[in-house]
Amino acid sequence: MKVLKRVPKEEPLLIHFRLATHGSIKRSNCHPFYDSETNTHFMHNGILYGIRPYQDKTDSECAFECFLQPTIKKYGLHSDELGMEVDNVIGYSKFAFMQGKEVRLFGDFIFRDSLYFSNLRFL
Repeated sequence: MKVLKRVPKEEPLLIHFRLATHGSIKRSNCHPFYDSETNTHFMHNGILYGIRPYQDKTDSECAFECFLQPTIKKYGLHSDELGMEVDNVIGYSKFAFMQGKEVRLFGDFIFRDSLYFSNLRFL
């Protein structure tokens, strides 16, 4: 928590807490998933029913590796093509992508107190 207090309020920041539904509980299965080639962080809230996890990875990680990251690499974070690819896999989930200070959200996020939340279950 001390580190978060040092982040300026103007700085984009994504925080995710994972409830394990697929894949084993281990650090490598925790969000955000990161791709160094595109400098993209990815977080997911929900279950991706059309994605079959493999090699002890999560549905989120498999979707990012197989569909989303290649689309970002080819067309960019703010491309229509990424929007179309997300539409193919997202279902009722919520996705958050971050490249540097650029953030792109998909799904029904809740805007409250100048912040976006995927849900308010923590209250």
